[in-house]
Amino acid sequence: MNSLQNFCDPEEGFVLLILTGNNFTKKTFLYDSPPLKKYATSDSGLEEEWLKIREEITEIAEAEARTVFNCYINIFELVYRIFESRAQKEELMFLQELNRKAQGLFGKDFQVPEIYYRLAIRFRDFLIDEFQDTSRLQWENLFLMIEDALATGGTLFYVGDKKQAIYRWRGGEVRLFDNIRERLRNYNIKEEQLTTNYRSQKEIVEFNNAVFSIENLERFLHQEFGDSNNLIYFSPRDRREILEIFETSHQKPRPENKYGYVKMEKIEGEDGDERIQKIKNRLKDVISDVRSRNFDFSDIAILCRSNDEVEMLSGWLMEEGFSVQSEKTLDIRNNSIIKELISLLKFLNSPIDNLSFTAFITGKIFQKATNMDWRELEQFLFGLTSISGDYGSEYIYRSFRNTYPDLWSQYLEEFFKSVGFLGTYELMLKIITKFRVLENFSQYQGFVMHLLELTKEKEEEFPSLEEFLEFYEHTEEEIFYLRFSESDAIRVMTIHKAKGLEFPVVIIPFLDMDITPGRSRERRGAYVTFPYAHTLRLLRLDKKYVVLSPGIKDIYIQEYKQSFIDELDVIYVAFTRAQYELYAFLPYGGKKKNIVINLIPSGSWEKGQRMIYARRKKKLEDVIFINPCEYKDWSEFLKEERISIDTLKSRYDVKRGNILHSVLAFIPDLSLEDKDKVLDEALTRLRFQYRDLPPAEYRREIENIINHRYFKKFFYLDGAEVYQEREVVDSRGMTRRIDRLIITRDEVWVVEYKTGSPLPEYRMQIEEYMDIVKGMYPERKIRGYILYLDKGRVEEIYG
Repeated sequence: MNSLQNFCDPEEGFVLLILTGNNFTKKTFLYDSPPLKKYATSDSGLEEEWLKIREEITEIAEAEARTVFNCYINIFELVYRIFESRAQKEELMFLQELNRKAQGLFGKDFQVPEIYYRLAIRFRDFLIDEFQDTSRLQWENLFLMIEDALATGGTLFYVGDKKQAIYRWRGGEVRLFDNIRERLRNYNIKEEQLTTNYRSQKEIVEFNNAVFSIENLERFLHQEFGDSNNLIYFSPRDRREILEIFETSHQKPRPENKYGYVKMEKIEGEDGDERIQKIKNRLKDVISDVRSRNFDFSDIAILCRSNDEVEMLSGWLMEEGFSVQSEKTLDIRNNSIIKELISLLKFLNSPIDNLSFTAFITGKIFQKATNMDWRELEQFLFGLTSISGDYGSEYIYRSFRNTYPDLWSQYLEEFFKSVGFLGTYELMLKIITKFRVLENFSQYQGFVMHLLELTKEKEEEFPSLEEFLEFYEHTEEEIFYLRFSESDAIRVMTIHKAKGLEFPVVIIPFLDMDITPGRSRERRGAYVTFPYAHTLRLLRLDKKYVVLSPGIKDIYIQEYKQSFIDELDVIYVAFTRAQYELYAFLPYGGKKKNIVINLIPSGSWEKGQRMIYARRKKKLEDVIFINPCEYKDWSEFLKEERISIDTLKSRYDVKRGNILHSVLAFIPDLSLEDKDKVLDEALTRLRFQYRDLPPAEYRREIENIINHRYFKKFFYLDGAEVYQEREVVDSRGMTRRIDRLIITRDEVWVVEYKTGSPLPEYRMQIEEYMDIVKGMYPERKIRGYILYLDKGRVEEIYG
């Protein structure tokens, strides 16, 4: 008893225990009552002290779980404020922000006509596909317009499958299916279940019916999560929630789809390496068998759980000589020829980069073009005193230029001198032409052409060679993937990428469940969000908190259940991609447990027969070689142009008008803003577009305009709503752009900027704009104005 009291005393033990991270709390205080020696008894005081310790340990565990991420959140908030400020200054918006920004735009204070005005379009009928992957935020952003459409005779048609909801990690909310039905119950709701499977053969359909039947899932859930004494226990309510998702899973095949084959195979091994080797051997055997029965390589899809698996399996198959199509093989950055071209660009961007220069001159492109003997080049490189690239060492390109002046002059000198004068696209074209890349490596023509397309597409966004290389090195987008439409190659992809697709033969090499409660990266620091003081905080999910805190345990089990549903949905998607044959390997053994083994009914491990099917299509050639195009070196054709004085003056006037329009497009209501700051920012932005812009000259002119006695009222508005360069849509669906739209309590002003003499079409233009705006604001008076900036004159147009 005294020992327990001393332990609870902050001066004696409890604080010391927490500070030293003693494991004592995990083992000793997990019991509801004091663990006593045999035949010993406890009194009420001991029980009371014991419960007191248990309560305090629970409080500490919960406090740590709630606060362990706070330091990271504080750093993030600081960085995010800086990031948001920079994005606003540069007028950038990221795709991940669109829904949140839209929610702020279409908030509860906005009316539907106002929303339609802001969108510059009106919708009557809504069709939403893959509804199970729709997020609640996306739905709320659409709801006002959908409700308005339904109330005025419009329609909402949404399609989806709750069993294929595999995007919860990015906000997909499967419960919207039922929530919306209840929310819109006052409208004429018609619900239809599709029960015919048009894709798969009979045996595959019946296999999936057996696996995802209510009876089988009930058995599986009870076996794995039905014991209330275990850490993870699904209550009857939890199990009902899971079963409701699959209550419509039963399908029937088309009458003509009479065949099909399914084989589930357990792969046992004491460790991961043994299991992987066995799967590798079985995968090779299955592919060879399938190929012997009239299936092409392109008929086979191998579905993986992660990109790492995709990369590993692609490597296996290529080692065995199989033709493979995957993100790894289709990423142009993994192609050897593209790597050599980029090495040359890196060297040209930074001549001190010895590694890039060496990579290029030892590569296939340079060797093929110059016919230089490899052994001679090897002797040259190893004869150098240093190739480390240190500033104090000899740069390799200088040694090469001195040793091989003819090769340098013929193949490299023009590029070395033209960097900075030619755009990246033109430079790339000259390199490809000079080294005859398309002729010498025609099998890689698609990769080279895709690189050229990217270079051209991104030239405006990344104008310098250094910026393009930065983009190339650090962009993780699918933009680098080369698409082959009909190549005869085995397709290797993740199950998420396969969603919505179908394949004659599907192989799942690593069929397992990766149940991870909460959100985490690489299994470190799983968490969930919880509200805290008008913001969100993170609650860490860890088993050490689960055993100490009943509250955290409840959250943990609910997150575990959601992760389990995600995994079950992923398996459903994988199993339903196959048309003719479905194979899966289930690894287990040693410390590896695979609960999917218990999901497969005992009579369903192998169904149907392997058959020889008639060829369904004529086999296509892998590649059709197309003769490469010839590119002109336009830098050699550019000549000086003699331009007349009148032409120059006309061009100057047009450019001046464009600059004035552009600056005024950045001018808000100056009664609420710092005029000098606004003008500084507007002119700074324009300097990226007009590099020869004289800011002082145009600043004086803009100040004269906004302070002009006739123009001033259009720029100092005492809090009216102001929209610059506002796009609207007329009754024919044509987009129009209003220079300045001003909305007051009672009126709407349509303002256009012009220079030069008045023309009849100016008046017709603004009358058209006024008619469009009148449809958006029928209750307000519409007024039109033409501001002749160079004349200091305002013409009012009466509607």
